[in-house]
Amino acid sequence: MSHPPSQAGSVAPFKTMTRETVLAKLSARERDVFWLLSHGHCNKIIAAKLGVAESTVRFYISTILRALGCTNRTQAALVALAVREGIPLNRI
Repeated sequence: MSHPPSQAGSVAPFKTMTRETVLAKLSARERDVFWLLSHGHCNKIIAAKLGVAESTVRFYISTILRALGCTNRTQAALVALAVREGIPLNRI
């Protein structure tokens, strides 16, 4: 599958970030969601663990995607897992 010309050959912004840079881009609450995302939790579980509505979790996930330059939730979850496990982001 080919990418649109604007994305061809481009590197995802998170791939050039360090663990510290990723965490600095997120608010404390976004980091809470980020860590739970790294464990593969769905929105419903994240919401229950944080005591917020699922719509709030969806909002936080969308702000995380924008902050890190991720294109989808799965990519953000992989970034979160890499950050949690100390895997260099340019390796994912």
